[in-house]
Amino acid sequence: MIRIFVLNVGTDMLIGKQIKNPPNKSTMKIDNKFNIGQTVYLVTDIDQNEWMVTSITVSPNGILYNCSFGTINAGCYDIELSANKDVLRVCGIEKESN
Repeated sequence: MIRIFVLNVGTDMLIGKQIKNPPNKSTMKIDNKFNIGQTVYLVTDIDQNEWMVTSITVSPNGILYNCSFGTINAGCYDIELSANKDVLRVCGIEKESN
């Protein structure tokens, strides 16, 4: 989970700073499934290569995980990622869908 503190002080915005009794303090809670630096796997990747979450983008459309594999970068939603390697997919065995 990421917790972001945004403080409005005049025209300046301080992000990630905690001030005792701050004016106009608002908190946004983001329930991210994966963390920056975490190894993830693309659920559709036949080879189940290890990708790393390099950044997280929060938008009105949801959370986008920016992932890297070598020099390749991809923006993925949590439904496209898994924390666990799918060894059956590597062996060419597809899971039965319910």
